[in-house]
This record gives sequence, structure tokens and C-alpha cells, in this order.
Amino acid sequence: MFSETLKSHFQLSENAIEHLKFRIKKIRPQKGSILHWPDEICKHIYFVETGILRTFSITEQGENTLDFAVAGDFSTLTYSFLNQQKTDLGISCEGNCLLFALSYHDLMALCDDMVEFLFLYNRVLQHYLLRLTAQQYHFRTANAIQKLKYVMLQYPTLSAQFKHKHIASYLGIAPQSFTRMLKEYFSKC
Repeated sequence: MFSETLKSHFQLSENAIEHLKFRIKKIRPQKGSILHWPDEICKHIYFVETGILRTFSITEQGENTLDFAVAGDFSTLTYSFLNQQKTDLGISCEGNCLLFALSYHDLMALCDDMVEFLFLYNRVLQHYLLRLTAQQYHFRTANAIQKLKYVMLQYPTLSAQFKHKHIASYLGIAPQSFTRMLKEYFSKC
């Protein structure tokens, strides 16, 4: 899936993919693994081949879920990755995963070596920015049911893949409210 995504969405040539294979690492973290702990610098961008990632923060009230990544998605802690500065966010594996990990330094070396990777870098950033802008708009203007519908359209199998408390946290509602909303959502489908 990774090579196909690079070819179809980002028009990366076979030559560029061959260069990338020397720099990218295939990893298989298990469910419950932490890819990035809060208070560290995020050094990798991940492509999710299989499995589920969750971006989280830890506060005095507990963990807050900020984002999800499923098969076919890229995931990183954008601010930390781009600035190579510590962040208070983390990334956990919510299921057994097959990921492709590219370090910041390897990405910069690829960008120095081939113009195609500057294009890829810009396209991935553009993809992230558009996705974050759409999420921000929906989450600022929608009520809880509308937020749930938006999330279910983005991630159709989310309720089966993630703990409901994490989805509720992502939506900014209590787990009990989420359970009630989910029943209502599926009864109308």
C-alpha cells in the first residue's frame, strides 16, 4: 500500500521510491507500544500500512485523544517534527501495526538529493494542513452529533477499532454521552 500511495497520490517515480527504500524503516510495533513519549522530540513521520495510531496528550485530568491514524494515513507530531523541538504530545499503537518510519534527518537528506522529495514533502504538508483545517472547521462549528457524523465519515470503522473512551475524548464529550450518541447514530443508519 505504501508504494502505491506514493505513486498515486504523490506521483513519486520508481527511481525516487528506490532511493526512499534505503532510508525508510519498516517497523512492527505491538498494541500498547508508545512510538513517541511526551516531552521528547518527534523524530519520525509514519505511514500506517496496517494498524491504528493515536495521538494523545496527558493532563492533570488524564489522557486526551487528539487524533487517529489508520491504514493509508500518515502520522507525526507536526510541530515537533518540523521544528525538531520537544512536545507534550505522544503517539501510541492501539493495535498491532505495520508502519513505515522515515526520520526527519533522512527526509531532509532525500530532499537535498532529489527535487522529487521536496515535492513529496510539500504535498504531505499540504495534505496535513487541509485535513487539519477541515477538522478545525467542523469541530468549531458543529454540535456533538455533527462531530460524530464527521468522524464516522472520515473513519468508518473507528468505533470498532478504538476504545470508546478515546473517541469520546477526541470529540470532547463524556464516554457515557458517546455511547448514547453512537447508539443513536447507528439506529439512524
